[in-house]
Amino acid sequence: MTAKGGINLSILAITGWLVSLCLLCPPALPADAQSTKPAQKQGAVVLDGKQLFVIRSNLGPFSADARATNVVSRLKKLLADPDINPESISVLNNTNSTEIIAGDVIIASVTDADAKAADRNRQDLAEEFASALRTAIAGNKDQQSLSGALENARPSNFGKSFMNLVMDPLSLKFITVSVGALIISIVAFLIKRSLRSLVKEASHRYASRKIVTFMGYLLIFILALVVFKDALGNLALIVGAATAGVAFALKDVITSLAGWVAVTFGDFYKVGDRIQVGGIKGDVIDVGFARTTLMELGEWVKGDLYTGRIVRVANSFIFKEPMFNYSGDFPYLWDEITIPVKYGSDYKLADHLLKTVVTKVTEDHVPDAQEYWERIERKYLVESARIEPMVTMALNDNWIEFTVRYIVEFRMRRLTKDQLFRSIMYEIDKTDGHVQLASATFQLTEAPTINVRVKQADNELRAAS
Repeated sequence: MTAKGGINLSILAITGWLVSLCLLCPPALPADAQSTKPAQKQGAVVLDGKQLFVIRSNLGPFSADARATNVVSRLKKLLADPDINPESISVLNNTNSTEIIAGDVIIASVTDADAKAADRNRQDLAEEFASALRTAIAGNKDQQSLSGALENARPSNFGKSFMNLVMDPLSLKFITVSVGALIISIVAFLIKRSLRSLVKEASHRYASRKIVTFMGYLLIFILALVVFKDALGNLALIVGAATAGVAFALKDVITSLAGWVAVTFGDFYKVGDRIQVGGIKGDVIDVGFARTTLMELGEWVKGDLYTGRIVRVANSFIFKEPMFNYSGDFPYLWDEITIPVKYGSDYKLADHLLKTVVTKVTEDHVPDAQEYWERIERKYLVESARIEPMVTMALNDNWIEFTVRYIVEFRMRRLTKDQLFRSIMYEIDKTDGHVQLASATFQLTEAPTINVRVKQADNELRAAS
């Protein structure tokens, strides 16, 4: 072997040794290139700028960041419910994961990988996440309550809420009925006010006001029925089915209402008239829908004077009992007084005296009463009656009886009678005994003596036998 061949063998040996050294000891790499596996990205669950917790591992195809995004999305949906309760957040353990739930909604899942990455127990990590979620929900509700109150306090929001309330269909119906009722009430008030000048008679004016008031209530009721007809639904059928029972149960009330209609439009009587019905006599002071109110007369008080008691009579009496009207079309009554005069008195003077007194006392009433009676003759088939006072005479066993008949206004009966008696007594005193009043005199006479004789012998014989 030559020297040149030795050098070649040495070079080959050195080259083999270097290759072996490279294979056994690879060259050092930079720190960033030492691991070919990329670092895992973490996902932070952030709400309102605050970090609640961190998810450190992937779950299937979902990265940690995607899982965190899903948790935030579910949490915001829960916060949209105003009734969400922080205490509803609970932890449910499964074989491979621990679920954080709110009711039946899963907010987040904690896996073994999450626990290993956080170097914690899976159950403890899930409880930590759940506690953070409860705190976040409670804080968010408080903030929403405060901000909502401040927002609602703004004038713009108040106006918006008011407009929403006004534009509600049910609210519109209530507003329509209220405005309609107000308009009807104003019109009724104006009509009743104008009646003062249009209707001169007080009783007719009173009845007219009652009718206007009733018609106003009726129109408001009809308006409400028309506006709420859709909401009422089958109310008409229900009312129709119940009408028979209601009519039977309220027959007296219905009859009284019919009586009010008859009294109001039939001219039976009016406020201010003096009537008698069912033994009750009084002046009418009010005619209601169901009852007529009277100021009572008579009873323990003699004459047509008030007792002070107020009597309310159902209007249904108009169909059941006779009703006497002391005023009505003819506000006058005929009345009489009887004057007994002794036999032997100057009866001609007595007759003249009585005619003079009664004519003087009643002279103011006769012309007015005559006009009223002429109206009666035109309205009814009735014969002519004597309005002027008259004095008639009759003889009986005890005295000469003069009857004085006269016309009197129905409220003045007792006062007129008192005035007549006083004037007659005054005029009789001026006759110096030519006219004397008679009175019944009763004389008891002594009974005659009766003598009874009894024979003693007869008595003894009868005793022995």
